[in-house]
Amino acid sequence: MGEVATKGSISVEGKVPVHFLVPSSTVDIALFNLNDWEGVSRQIIFSCSAQAGLIRFSQDAIRTICGNLVQHCAGHTQTIAHQWKQSPWNLEKTYPIAELPVLHLHVQGFFSAIKTHLDLLAKLLSSEGIVNSVVHGFHKDKKKVGGAVLNMLRNNALKEKRVVAKIIDDLIVTETKEWIEDAVLIRDGLFLHPLDGIPQLMVRIDIMRTDKGLTVEYKAPEITKPEEIERFANGVVRFTKKFLDLIKKDSGIGSTDTQRAQILELTGES
Repeated sequence: MGEVATKGSISVEGKVPVHFLVPSSTVDIALFNLNDWEGVSRQIIFSCSAQAGLIRFSQDAIRTICGNLVQHCAGHTQTIAHQWKQSPWNLEKTYPIAELPVLHLHVQGFFSAIKTHLDLLAKLLSSEGIVNSVVHGFHKDKKKVGGAVLNMLRNNALKEKRVVAKIIDDLIVTETKEWIEDAVLIRDGLFLHPLDGIPQLMVRIDIMRTDKGLTVEYKAPEITKPEEIERFANGVVRFTKKFLDLIKKDSGIGSTDTQRAQILELTGES
């Protein structure tokens, strides 16, 4: 790790940073052994570990919030009851939705951390000498998610790295179809460049009239369903492990079929 800089009055020059982690930051920490990396790559891996912790933290927060929507939306329930008492309305002609900023922010953080994590991983292609051009992130080519990275692997891989570049290419194509494209498009469409007129991520409210008054039920957005969030979180871990294993273990790999088979075995795809 490099020295930590600060503009404050306390100097940290020459001191060793000691990091105290929250539980969510330790879940996937085994993927990011700094002793396996040197130079710029070491710094990138350290940042990847931080983003992985944010992904897990946001995942836990989303699960907790969506599991306690009644509590988190208590203020909306009171407002609905008060307005109904003052002036009942035709429930069949309304589609009630409610703001829940804490949920919106954690979902935004979740998908933003995923994209940042992908950007950092892509930079390893440059720092580890897989390609001979600078990779700035997991960028699109026109509208194709990850297309710029794939172009680099296909057109700018070093001669002695073409085998591993092709296998990384295959890995990216597969994982992009399974989850990466969905994650990036959600992040871009809902949070980075939202369409005009798009509100916050909203909670749906089902209001039903009974003999005893109103009952209110809250339903979280589809993308916050536990199985959906877990699909993305598990995808990050799976892709990261395979991607890092390929880069760490490609030293000395040439272009023979035997060597290609050895690389494939590392990713469990032989």
